[in-house]
Amino acid sequence: MNILNGWQIDKDLGVYRIPIRITNPETKLSLVKHCLFDTGFSGYLGLDNETNSVLNLPKIGQGKGITVKGLIEYDNYEGIIEIVDNNQKSLVKIVNIDKTNERSEKEVVPIQDFEIPIIGIKLIRQCSWLILSEKDVIFILK
Repeated sequence: MNILNGWQIDKDLGVYRIPIRITNPETKLSLVKHCLFDTGFSGYLGLDNETNSVLNLPKIGQGKGITVKGLIEYDNYEGIIEIVDNNQKSLVKIVNIDKTNERSEKEVVPIQDFEIPIIGIKLIRQCSWLILSEKDVIFILK
């Protein structure tokens, strides 16, 4: 096992924030956002409205979900997602693992409209992670 990269915990918020490059599959416009690492979020990636507006991601539909706030509705978009290092070098390209995916381009994944940038379990489980709690650091492994 090799360590690809590591990130310190955000001391102010007490969370891990992982840099993710999001690319519009049609225009190829991209940007990097530091996203909250959250195993409680069942999707791939949630993005704030401002990021969705800047990237102008293709909208593919709407969904509903249950959260601690109750039933919510959200928009779904498509994008290409990569975990990157602090120099924006690609470490891992995320693929669409949904059984219902009819697209031949597995690199295009659904992205949900969310209040904050957040990575969920469908992205997290595509990588091996090591958390050293005594050092407050998370590593992505190869």
